Amino acid sequence: LVLLNGQHQPVIPSAPGAIQRWRIINACTSRVLSLHLTDHPLTQIAQDGAFLPAPIDRDRVVLSPANRADVIVRPTRAGQYTLVADPYQRGTGMMSGMMGDRATGPIILATLAVAGPAVSSSPLPATLPARPIPPGPANAHRELSFAMGMGGTGGMGMRFTIDGRTFDDRRDDQTVHLGSTEDWTITNTSPMDHPFHLHVWPFHVLDDSVGTPRTATRQDVVLVPARGWVRVRIPFTDYSGRSVYHCHTADHEDAGMMGTLTVVA
Repeated sequence: LVLLNGQHQPVIPSAPGAIQRWRIINACTSRVLSLHLTDHPLTQIAQDGAFLPAPIDRDRVVLSPANRADVIVRPTRAGQYTLVADPYQRGTGMMSGMMGDRATGPIILATLAVAGPAVSSSPLPATLPARPIPPGPANAHRELSFAMGMGGTGGMGMRFTIDGRTFDDRRDDQTVHLGSTEDWTITNTSPMDHPFHLHVWPFHVLDDSVGTPRTATRQDVVLVPARGWVRVRIPFTDYSGRSVYHCHTADHEDAGMMGTLTVVA
């Protein structure tokens, strides 16, 4: 069961030509949402609370757990149109099935009910105030490895690690100097995708192992493909202090797939 603002398949009223801005937050514990609106594009303008360089018409918006997307919806004619989450296979093999990650769906999340006289709306701007990717070269390069396997507490169940270790809040896993910019490569050796989330310091995605189109904007969650990798550029320029990075699949995070990061002035 997937709810939208606590409601099961609510109806969203609109009129032909009317513009609505939807901020879609994937608050699911582990489900990846592959979203489309029947007969209409989703015009994305922001990702994880940061503007894209320009509006992009998308047939589909994919959100891993904790991802956010701001989209513009402008229905062209009267009718009933459904917002649907299609099946998304985020893993393969026995582990994926054990963790409850087999693809299901499609799931109707809401219905856009368009009726009444047409209205006129202003066009969207051609560009948006996105922060540019920090120029290279980076001050440092780091590699992190996400892994999972048998052998949890007491030798039973699953074990979830980053760089071969489970979370310990008394340990400093990464130390970074304030004002530096770093490139991190997050490798996923497991047979399922993991959403990498970094608190406090947003990043730009530079590349990944499956050729996902880049958003060219700052974000704080990125899906690391099964048996693949993602490379991100992180400007540690705004704040010093201590925080964490982790898999945003809640049960993986709770089982130890988390590390600490300290930025020192």
